[in-house]
Amino acid sequence: MNQEILSFENITNIYKTGRINDAYNALNNYLIYNTQDNNAINLLNKIKREILSNNLKKIDEAIMRVEHLWKEKKYKELLNAYLEIKKFAPDYEKLEQLNKKAYNLYTKQLEKENEDQFLNIKQTVITNIQNKQYKQALEFLEHTISASKDPNPAFKQLVTEVKRTIIDDKLKSNSKYLNSSDIPKIFEFLKNLYDFDPTYPKIQKLLVDSQKKLIDYYKNKKVVFEKDSERQIKILFNTNEYKKCLQSCNELLRSTIYNKIGIKYKQKAEKAIINDNFKTAYQKIKTNAVTLT
Repeated sequence: MNQEILSFENITNIYKTGRINDAYNALNNYLIYNTQDNNAINLLNKIKREILSNNLKKIDEAIMRVEHLWKEKKYKELLNAYLEIKKFAPDYEKLEQLNKKAYNLYTKQLEKENEDQFLNIKQTVITNIQNKQYKQALEFLEHTISASKDPNPAFKQLVTEVKRTIIDDKLKSNSKYLNSSDIPKIFEFLKNLYDFDPTYPKIQKLLVDSQKKLIDYYKNKKVVFEKDSERQIKILFNTNEYKKCLQSCNELLRSTIYNKIGIKYKQKAEKAIINDNFKTAYQKIKTNAVTLT
């Protein structure tokens, strides 16, 4: 239900009878529709000053009641108390200054608490790492981050530091293995470390170098496979093992479809098998003919 809009004259009469709060409310309602009425604006400001003056004693008493919180360093409680008091004196300069001071000290208090919390957590993580309890260190950090409504950004940096420490330790403990000739397994090992922390420049470089070696490894392996296969194909053909020769040709051509030796001896083996089959069939016919006579 809308409030009745009183005239400025009526509001002035209300004010003169000492009903300051009623006049204050009526003026606020009046100024919604008469925003440029300077007389009404001046009266409203006058009433605000009177209300503030009337409330100052009570306000100061309320401020004194929470004065002990300063010594106790309970700045959050102070801010809540000042917020309630401010409802009755929104423009009180003294209260504004106290509120500002309490806010600044509360902010510093929070920063100190976060710093202390971070140092305690970091020490726990360092102890885990020194004992090579990497899983526990990461789980502890991840739990801390997920449990915090507003986690310290340094926690995420600490997670990165832990991951990189783990990677460094894995690289150190596997240094002999990393210098071995097992290039495919080395690449797989480094790939797993990279997946653990893709942002670590050290493991990025190692993985790139390992990938180049892996490419060369498979190129060389392919060349060796081709040469061994070609040698075996020729031996099988020259020893009249045509079916085995054909099988080896097919295996080689599955790997390198344009291998000249594979293509050549596949054709030769197929012809030789046909000739052998023809000779076998002819021999059976000849044998049967002799038996019939």
